[in-house]
Amino acid sequence: MNYFFTLIIYTLIILLFPFCVQFALNRKEKAPRIWFIILISLLAAIFVGFRGQSGTDTVMYMANYEFGSTSITRWVEMEKGFILLNQVFRKFGVPVEFFFIFISFLTNFFALLSINKLRDYINVYVASFVYFTTIYFQSFNIIRQTLAVSICLYAYVLFMDKKYIASVILILIAAQIHRTAYLCLVIIIAGILFKGRKSKWTIGIVMLMLLILVMHRNSFGNLVLALTHNQYYAGYILRDSGSSSSFITYYLKISPVLIISFLNWKNYRSNPKFLVLFGLMLMGYILSSLGVYTSTEVNRIGLYFTALNIIIMGYCANNNITFDHLKILLDKRVITTLIIIYFFCTMIFGIFIQKNNQIVPYRSDPSLISNGGI
Repeated sequence: MNYFFTLIIYTLIILLFPFCVQFALNRKEKAPRIWFIILISLLAAIFVGFRGQSGTDTVMYMANYEFGSTSITRWVEMEKGFILLNQVFRKFGVPVEFFFIFISFLTNFFALLSINKLRDYINVYVASFVYFTTIYFQSFNIIRQTLAVSICLYAYVLFMDKKYIASVILILIAAQIHRTAYLCLVIIIAGILFKGRKSKWTIGIVMLMLLILVMHRNSFGNLVLALTHNQYYAGYILRDSGSSSSFITYYLKISPVLIISFLNWKNYRSNPKFLVLFGLMLMGYILSSLGVYTSTEVNRIGLYFTALNIIIMGYCANNNITFDHLKILLDKRVITTLIIIYFFCTMIFGIFIQKNNQIVPYRSDPSLISNGGI
């Protein structure tokens, strides 16, 4: 029964919240839009906050909150920014559930701010749907990184709006929550390389170089070690920890996203900022393919860039695709339907069949875990 109840809750979340976002962002005045975003972010955060002990990392974060970082065993210390947030909330006697709600609220808020910023160019419902079927459910588990990813997502949008200083500051703040967010400073280089007249060749060369590094992970790992001087992060790449996946399986799984996004190439050319975001998204998917070699969660490095599928899929759903030589037009309504079906199916498969993040069944009462569930 719990599994059916969870299916109902999660399905309602991914169907209703995007409608709420679409309604909110249709408001003409800025103030009502922001207040609606705040309300939606808070409501969605409540489900995350009261998840009990569901999620593979939840118990660790609970222990860290209640007893401090010395109560858990980790290869490296948690970032000082996240520890500071823990200490402030604990000092005022705030229950851990409300701390989780606060973190989830910020994650939702920055993601929805990003969608709001680009609402004139994207299908808001589709962008929100992609967010709620991906990053939102991952935030039940990897709460530090998903918050950092959400902040960086907004930083990308600001950078494309030529608000360079604010963008870099946000990325540096995100790195105090999860240090791997420093990777997102690559937006500075991408903003230069991917906007030029020869962007097609530049993106192709960068993707090829990344793919070569991924396929020769010893060289990649040594490069990471040289740049970070940290064995822990280099070990993510170099460590032989078996993975049952393969390149073919990985790219087949993400092929709908790649095909739809590539078919929109001409549309990006007419709007260069989306070309940059498209290039970064591709980088993320290639980096995430490191998970083919090792099950050390190294594929999560790419999450900072694959999260841009929220924006790119929203953009694709807002544009028709034309095949000039064949005189064929693929209507954006068809593209919208394909995207929604794909992300719905991957969410169901990942959470309910593969049991990713271990958030099924949804348990708002932590005692159910210790009692073995129902």
